[in-house]
Amino acid sequence: MKADVEQVLPRKKEIILYASLAEHQRNFQDHLLNKTLETYLQEKGNTGRGIKGKLINSMMQLWKNCNHPDLLESAFDGSCTSLGKMLENFAV
Repeated sequence: MKADVEQVLPRKKEIILYASLAEHQRNFQDHLLNKTLETYLQEKGNTGRGIKGKLINSMMQLWKNCNHPDLLESAFDGSCTSLGKMLENFAV
């Protein structure tokens, strides 16, 4: 109940930690900002089954790069199986 909630809480402590990007992430970020990531990944050989579209939302791509650069690269390396292929594998 409301009466069970602590009435006097200590002041909130905020800790800000800054982390630098790894070399791999820095390369992706540079190419994202220059709009050359597709070309970079093609040269690197990560084309998979072909690129199925443009990188539309630059902010989302930068966010993915900060969280984990493999989120960007997996779209190009063919590791994502299409729904049709997955259904074929489950067909009896």
